[in-house]
Amino acid sequence: MVNACALTIVGGGREAWSVWGRGTREKVWARGALDTWSRGPSTSPLGIPVRDVPFVECIAERKLVLRRDAGPPLDVTLEIGRPLPLPHNPAAIACPFRLVGLEKVESMYTVGVDSAQALQLVFRGLPSWLAITGRIYGGKFEAFGGSDHAFGDA
Repeated sequence: MVNACALTIVGGGREAWSVWGRGTREKVWARGALDTWSRGPSTSPLGIPVRDVPFVECIAERKLVLRRDAGPPLDVTLEIGRPLPLPHNPAAIACPFRLVGLEKVESMYTVGVDSAQALQLVFRGLPSWLAITGRIYGGKFEAFGGSDHAFGDA
């Protein structure tokens, strides 16, 4: 079984003429009063399940240990996949990543305008994702015998 979700970095109401402020009756303009040069649908991955973003090839990995509050430590591997075009929008590039070795594979992806940005967004989001996933499994990820996963702070 795969537990998956998408990390949304792009989008944000580009298709709409305006974005409404949460809890208010005021408009918060997404792009001012003028039309934008950026046309077409948003590249937001909302609604695109991870199963629709294939993990084709592992290009990088890190061995982690999940130190649980109760129970023995668990060896887990973080795998980063090769960036590839989104199936529904080839102009946007997705970069899948996953944790292997837990009770189920935990998968996610980022979306960028090119493969470099998609990879950059993986590394930007990893500290938070690892912290949250570690808490879900009742512990914390560590690497290299240290006290953290070595990807920086969340």
